[in-house]
Amino acid sequence: MKPRPRWGRLYAILPLTVAAFALIEPSGLAPALGTALRGGMVGLAFGAMAWWVRANRAALDQLDWCACASSTITVRVIASRPPQRPKEAEEVAVALHS
Repeated sequence: MKPRPRWGRLYAILPLTVAAFALIEPSGLAPALGTALRGGMVGLAFGAMAWWVRANRAALDQLDWCACASSTITVRVIASRPPQRPKEAEEVAVALHS
C-alpha cells in the first residue's frame, strides 16, 4: 500500500495563520511590534508548509508512480570488502614492506 499525503494537515495551516493575523491586527500594537509579529507569522506559516512537505515527501514522490513501477526500477548492488581491523592492516603493511 502506498503512503498517502496528509492533506488535512496542510489545509489546517491556512486557517490557523489567518486566525493568528485576525488576533494580531485589532490589538493596537506599536507599528514596529505589529510588523515584527506579522513577519513572524509569515515565517511560521512558511516553516509549517516546509515541515509538511518534508514529512510527506515519500507520499508526494509516489503520487505519480504507476502500478508497474516496482517492476521497472533497477537497483544496483555494489559489493565492497569490509574495512580491515587495525591489527590486520599493520600485518598487511609489514608484509608489503618486507
